[in-house]
Amino acid sequence: MTVSSTVASTENEEKGKIVFEDVTFETMPEKIAVFDYGFLDTLDALGVEGVVGVAQDSRLPSHIESYAYDDYTNVGTLKSPLLEDLAELDPDVIFISERQSTFYEELKEIAPVVFVGTTSEDYWNTFLASVDVATKMFGKEAEAEKYLANFDTF
Repeated sequence: MTVSSTVASTENEEKGKIVFEDVTFETMPEKIAVFDYGFLDTLDALGVEGVVGVAQDSRLPSHIESYAYDDYTNVGTLKSPLLEDLAELDPDVIFISERQSTFYEELKEIAPVVFVGTTSEDYWNTFLASVDVATKMFGKEAEAEKYLANFDTF
């Protein structure tokens, strides 16, 4: 399965233009590291199992604060990954967003990286793209339909 990031590239003052590559997986990832809390919320809502690493050094929102416990390896903050700890974890995939984009090249040396962030210019469609990434990667079509139906009620 080949997965595309929610955006093709991003601009960064420090690194300039960062282009996100499509990632091909031979098997479904079993060990997941997540730096984007919105995507972690989506994985949780869809019932995806296999999260092993979370950016715990930043404050997790209360509805996903269970990921701050010892069952999950701390892989840094939202702005600064702990690269050595992440490498020791040996994840099958790393999900990032804008705040971690400056570390894209370093993270790719550890595991395949998928950018799942949203943009302020096109929030809804990039959010839907991130849900689509989780849905396709982890076979959660029925769960995604129910999850997205919750947003129709607002």
